[in-house]
Amino acid sequence: MNNRTEFPRISSDRISKLDENEIFVFGSNLEGMHRGGAARIAYEQFGAIWGAGVGMNGQSYAIPTMQGSIETIKPYICQFIDFAKHNPHLKFLVTRIGCGIAGFTDADIAPLFTEALQLDNVYLPKSFYDKLVSLPKVPDFVLKKIYGQTRTLVDILIALNNKKHFKSSNEAIDAVSTYLKGLREHGNEIASNCSIHSLRACADNCFVNGHLDVKKLKKSLEKGFYNDNLADKAYMNYVIEKTIKLIMYMNEFRRYTDVEQIINDFQQATGEVNHCQEHSYYFEFGSYPSCFFRNYIQNFWHKFAPNGELNNELFYDFMIDRHTRGIKKYGLEAVINRNYQNDGPCHPEVFFPYRGGAGPVYVERETNPNLCGRKPNRRFIKSCGEGKGPNAVTDYFEFNLVKRLIENDPKYVVIKDFKNRIMLVPKNDVTLPVYDYYYGKEEYDSLKTQEAAIKKIWEAKH
Repeated sequence: MNNRTEFPRISSDRISKLDENEIFVFGSNLEGMHRGGAARIAYEQFGAIWGAGVGMNGQSYAIPTMQGSIETIKPYICQFIDFAKHNPHLKFLVTRIGCGIAGFTDADIAPLFTEALQLDNVYLPKSFYDKLVSLPKVPDFVLKKIYGQTRTLVDILIALNNKKHFKSSNEAIDAVSTYLKGLREHGNEIASNCSIHSLRACADNCFVNGHLDVKKLKKSLEKGFYNDNLADKAYMNYVIEKTIKLIMYMNEFRRYTDVEQIINDFQQATGEVNHCQEHSYYFEFGSYPSCFFRNYIQNFWHKFAPNGELNNELFYDFMIDRHTRGIKKYGLEAVINRNYQNDGPCHPEVFFPYRGGAGPVYVERETNPNLCGRKPNRRFIKSCGEGKGPNAVTDYFEFNLVKRLIENDPKYVVIKDFKNRIMLVPKNDVTLPVYDYYYGKEEYDSLKTQEAAIKKIWEAKH
């Protein structure tokens, strides 16, 4: 019985035996009562344990699907994908989990496996694969809903409007400016409570099977210190997202197993939490996001204040939801073609929104076939500064914070590649990221492509 096909990575709908490195991924219940369907097969043939409803046992991996809504299933699928990332030597054959007794459809479950399309060792049912490839490609930063500076400013203004009910754009802008100035006085407490202090208090409990569970860590940081002050809570959310994003970036090459290492790395990268620094990790709201935010409020006030008073729902829809909905429905390139214009002859690669609602600034960048192992294609990344003056390097800000950590990591070596570029290359583990010393993490289509690139770099050295 052929359990899988390589291109695309499809798992069979009739799996009766497994190779030594293959894992049967099935839908379970939290109680681990494997009475029927794929769960019974996993229990009788592939080592699933009665009473164990989550995770790997024998040659099976259980994902609970019977406990409620799609939102209750999603964390377990994210946990599975993270497990698959850290076990590239195994091949995971996913069944149509949730689409039997649980009562969900392929359209419900398939989008939860979007990230798995990037993994060479995860094989999906054809019905899931067909649903995923027919959807517009949604960039990672939209799926992850990073709480950036513009989103923070939006939520701060909404919180202030709940109390003050703004009747003009200037009144709203002045109130936000006054709040941001106040962060210089009390923001340090918020940032400390939601980053360093919380990491020390809760990070020990956020390791699963020896690996850092970033989603669990994020949930642990959300302690609700400032629920009575919604403006401070908006800023708290920004601090948490920024903390988690940096830890995730460092975890890609550190593979954390120890909370003290997380805290030490975080402190080295950010220079502690200090609002007195000229370039603080948390407190510096860039001029470009602030400028765009102010311009949107002034130019489109009539759209979200039709009766003369700021309407929070209309404002949030215009500033956040409309752009995200468009990407999910039509794809990012279609939204940019319709609602964006480039920045003129000096910066033709920069695109900024001019109709259809607010949105971030994007930079057009072609993939490099020498790096990615494929033909160049048009792609867009969010501007590093969420405004003009962008840097066309993904995660450029985070990379510059942690470059010295990578350079001094015993798992890495600094060498020149076949194009005479200075590279940060893993010594032994080809699943670790590769970094250009000046431009950050390299992007590859697959682990096989990355392994081939690392091999070529080492060959050039010798």
